[in-house]
Amino acid sequence: MQSKALSAAVFFGLVLVAFAVYFGLVNSQRSFEMDPRAMTGSSTPAQEEMQTQTTTVEKAREQARQSLQDKLQPDMLELCWNKLRAIEPEPSTSTYHVQLAFSKEGLETGRAISQVREKPSRYDVAECLRTLPLGLSIDPLPQFLAFEFELQFGEGEVAIENLIP
Repeated sequence: MQSKALSAAVFFGLVLVAFAVYFGLVNSQRSFEMDPRAMTGSSTPAQEEMQTQTTTVEKAREQARQSLQDKLQPDMLELCWNKLRAIEPEPSTSTYHVQLAFSKEGLETGRAISQVREKPSRYDVAECLRTLPLGLSIDPLPQFLAFEFELQFGEGEVAIENLIP
């Protein structure tokens, strides 16, 4: 008698587990269904927001590069490169990384200049670059942003390249 009751209890338990698994799988399939907008090629709100943020960041990066080129390039070239190369001409090229930080208002809040390992650079030029005043500006931003650029000094010119983080 006891063995029949035990067998019935085990059978009843297995039936409950089977129902739980079945209903769990049936209900979870809804979460795996594709969004109809994804099937038609239109973007979801999350994708649209991500695309807008990416566009905003890329636009701000280009504005920062342009501001650096327009406002600081003449001083970087004359004061920090040509003047110091007249005193000591070697090395004839130098590479630096400049990090620019901008507030939500689009105003430059900080700048860092670093020399690049394994590439020629001059300490005196790096120090001169660090003394140039802050004052770059871009359009207002949704958040604080920072960008990094590479400065390559050569014969009478400086090239400014984007460094993507």
